[in-house]
Amino acid sequence: MKLAKQSYDALPQAKKGGGDGMYSAEMLSVVGFPAANGWYATIASPHATETAAAAAWVQRYRERYGAPPSDYSLTAYDAALVIVDAAQRLLTDGKPIDRANMRDYIETTNLTTLQGTIAFDTNGDLRDRTISLFQIKKDPNHPPDDMVHQYHYIGPAPQS
Repeated sequence: MKLAKQSYDALPQAKKGGGDGMYSAEMLSVVGFPAANGWYATIASPHATETAAAAAWVQRYRERYGAPPSDYSLTAYDAALVIVDAAQRLLTDGKPIDRANMRDYIETTNLTTLQGTIAFDTNGDLRDRTISLFQIKKDPNHPPDDMVHQYHYIGPAPQS
């Protein structure tokens, strides 16, 4: 966060960006405006919290926790669904739920979730490698640390 403040002091007009560490309420509250304004930030997740498919889940989350979920909240929820799916498939196949079987069944996951289809490649990495790109643009109509309104979704980063 110190670098973000210092970069504004040294080069206020330069384009600046970073990874998911820059996608945080602390970036907004600790760095603050105007230094945070214009920064680009990425997250290793599809931006799904504003989709129609996730609307009911987002509403339940807001009611339970009193705040909107981040995309990583949705990713964590979907990760739990992968575990449940693997366990259910093991039970259906009459196999014990142990570490080795869970690993093997998770590797064969092909599950439709709120963020899209979750499946893994032969290395155990997600097949969908979506990186979402955001830019901080101060919205004076909302609190300065309101991530939903201060981070503006630009789109997925190109995949090659």
